[in-house]
Amino acid sequence: MNMRTHVSMLAAATAVAVLTIPAAAYRQEATLAYKWTKGETLRYRMAQTTDTTMSGLPGGMPDVTLNQVLNQAFKMTVDDLAADGVVTLSQVFESMRMEVTTPAGKVVIDSATPPAGGAPQEQIAQKIFAALVGEPLTVVLAPSGKVQKVEGFNRLIDKMAASVPSDPAASAAIRQLKAGMGDEQMNAMFSQGFPQFPQRALKAGDTWSTSASMPNPVFGAVNTTTELTLASIDGRTAKLLAKTKMERDPKAEGMQAPMGMKPDMGPSTGEAEMFFDIANGRLRSATANIVMPLSMSGTAPDGTPVNMKTNAKSTVKMELIEK
Repeated sequence: MNMRTHVSMLAAATAVAVLTIPAAAYRQEATLAYKWTKGETLRYRMAQTTDTTMSGLPGGMPDVTLNQVLNQAFKMTVDDLAADGVVTLSQVFESMRMEVTTPAGKVVIDSATPPAGGAPQEQIAQKIFAALVGEPLTVVLAPSGKVQKVEGFNRLIDKMAASVPSDPAASAAIRQLKAGMGDEQMNAMFSQGFPQFPQRALKAGDTWSTSASMPNPVFGAVNTTTELTLASIDGRTAKLLAKTKMERDPKAEGMQAPMGMKPDMGPSTGEAEMFFDIANGRLRSATANIVMPLSMSGTAPDGTPVNMKTNAKSTVKMELIEK
């Protein structure tokens, strides 16, 4: 066999191989959807770190920097699975721990351990965390990731209220929880936690958008728009990128702060990287960075103008706890 014949046969074999490979292998297409099995349980670990800078404080006080680290572990159990793929999940927080570092020192709140000799606010916070742990919440989710219903937070807040002392500080904390963590508010919040997918095959580079309006006790409502991109497909894993923009709804009336102060929220942005298990239909990990500017303006009791600004930068990491 001469060289020319060898090259010709190699070229022909290559052509046959190319023709027999499915076109989807080149396009790397995939239809992304959540998949569940009745009775299965998934566990996730989430860590959120927030650095907050406060400036423009009354009386010429210097800028203040706060650091907060919140760690949670929770599980989701499939209670029911409809024929159309709509799933009813029971979500339970298994542990919660928060560390807050201020110029005055560090405060640690752990759902499993009451703070020894802690301030009343710390004792209240620990009881709230302890009440959260072990209580089931119901989430109804479509295969696309669209949250259809969230239930249980109203009942949970009532349990928290019964576990804390009846005093002004505790009552104020419960009122804030009811305003910001009721079933309606958490429905919108959970909608941001599950990336939604279009019901069609996607290839690398495809983009789509989702939007939601979240009731907010301070600003009335916050509109959220997220643009998602399927960055790549590597075997059984899809890499997703998301860009989020959150803005105060100008049509919604917010809360009037004490002493006539006016709260405001500037355009907030977020970027996230997520890895989705295509074959098993579940989120494996996600990392998000969020920047949220807030302000409070008005007039102090002595007549001097007040213009406080807060800039919060958060990093949230969530990962599936492998068995």
